[in-house]
Amino acid sequence: MDTPLKPITRDQYDAIVDKSASGDPTQYLYERRTNTGLLTFNTVPSDASKTIIITYRQPIEIVNAASNNLDFPDYWYRAIVYALARELAPIFGAMKNIQIINGFYQEAMALVDSFEPETLNLYFEPGRS
Repeated sequence: MDTPLKPITRDQYDAIVDKSASGDPTQYLYERRTNTGLLTFNTVPSDASKTIIITYRQPIEIVNAASNNLDFPDYWYRAIVYALARELAPIFGAMKNIQIINGFYQEAMALVDSFEPETLNLYFEPGRS
């Protein structure tokens, strides 16, 4: 049975008297750091075999320099290239090639769809790298 965890503020976390109490977490505090984040629970998990599933959203980074990396997995690169080509075709007078560009775009999107990231399993295990 799934048990949703509720977010708490830093003040609420600080008000927890016994931070070493064990049990199933019901609340969490997430603190964004410069290059990382810190996830803390209201109790110390007592059963290491249980799983915590984390879903998060983050804005896509704006690419404003050649040294920036795209915030997409490698298998998205062709689709992005051909999507950009479709946008630029009218500006650069390449509309006569739009059918070819659309074909390449559709092939690249089929590759992206084949990865189905929503069905991938990702596990984190303390003490393993």
